Amino acid sequence: MQHRLGRESTIAGCLEMVLPRAWPLWLFHWIDGWWTVNRILDRLPKKNDRRSPLDKALSEALYYAWKVATIGILPGLVTGRGLIDAGKRSVGLVRAKTVDVMILRSGYSALCWIIGIAAYIGTIIMFVKFPQLADFKAPVESQIYKFYFWAGVPICVSTGVIMLFLRPVYLLSACDIYADYVRERQENLVLPPPPRGAVNSDTFAFVVVAILAFLILAAVKYREELGIMKMLGN
Repeated sequence: MQHRLGRESTIAGCLEMVLPRAWPLWLFHWIDGWWTVNRILDRLPKKNDRRSPLDKALSEALYYAWKVATIGILPGLVTGRGLIDAGKRSVGLVRAKTVDVMILRSGYSALCWIIGIAAYIGTIIMFVKFPQLADFKAPVESQIYKFYFWAGVPICVSTGVIMLFLRPVYLLSACDIYADYVRERQENLVLPPPPRGAVNSDTFAFVVVAILAFLILAAVKYREELGIMKMLGN
């Protein structure tokens, strides 16, 4: 966005641009992330999975429809639109730039699948090569924490690769498509000034995130005292 407006793109400039929109950006990422995590978990092999192939295909199709339809929401939010308005704008973007959007989304999804499968295979290989990481012959409740801890290592690595390398390229490409869409509509791409009370709103948003992070860390540290391990064992 900064380059399209003829400005130098810096970290400080980008933060100044997005911080006034912290709440709608956070809300959208929360919804999108919740759906993404649920789809990832839903894809994992399960015992007694009674869903038909048609049900699985339908769930996957709905997920990808969501991802494609919302590709323009982030650029819309950054340029000052509300969440609902940005959603409508995103649908218009998909209709006008269908080919570009589908190429971008399919390429990004394919790379994420490759990395995800590699992480899944890497987890299996890790437990085979290092059997001392978890004793699978012991009672489940005594080993479940070790299993999830070590299984999380490849997952964290793969997630880091996606978030640090693939995701930025995907978002920048989406912003380029959005900017082309705005230009074709003969509209001016203008970044809005910070709204009144933006500083207080940003501070409050960061406080909420910090509190949530603290609660998560506390739950991890005092998992035994809080009975979390007992619930997982059951």
